[in-house]
Amino acid sequence: MDVIKKEIMKKLILIIAAMACYLAVNAQADLYANHETVAGNNVIYRVYNFPNGYDISNITNTRDKAPLRLLDGSLAPPPFEQYKASFVGGDMRPVRNAILHEVFTQSQIDAFITADETLILRFVVSRSGNIEEIKFGFSKIPAMYSIPPDTWYSLETKIKERFKYNVSPKGQTVQFLAGVYFWSFKYLQGL
Repeated sequence: MDVIKKEIMKKLILIIAAMACYLAVNAQADLYANHETVAGNNVIYRVYNFPNGYDISNITNTRDKAPLRLLDGSLAPPPFEQYKASFVGGDMRPVRNAILHEVFTQSQIDAFITADETLILRFVVSRSGNIEEIKFGFSKIPAMYSIPPDTWYSLETKIKERFKYNVSPKGQTVQFLAGVYFWSFKYLQGL
């Protein structure tokens, strides 16, 4: 009987050890859970925690929830589609794809594709056509919530450097323009 108990204990210990190794290898820390802010070497992001995802916004952003206002400070009258800007160069996809490949590793991109992840970018464009503020939105999946703040900051910096807009004459009548992009990683498959 003691021999059987020893064998069962050995197998049980082996199973527990194997599970611990698996969890250690596959566990990825959620860097954003239970935080109001997260800091990297170059940036601090404000964290907005939602049931299925996170929004993170550079702590220096001030207009991510501000209403659209005319130059005199009064609220801009609808329809808001009249205040617009167009991407310089027409098709932004090649610029977007290049930036994503520069910032994220291929294994990260593959994980995003597998998870069918879509990155949400809310942004503020100045009257001169420059992106001045960005807020990122992403799902609560390990591939996304394990990305450190400095990686997001690299993405933010590259977008601000390379994305330029032609602001319409009507867009020139407001203090800033706001927009949103939905960047699905599935479009990077095979690129």
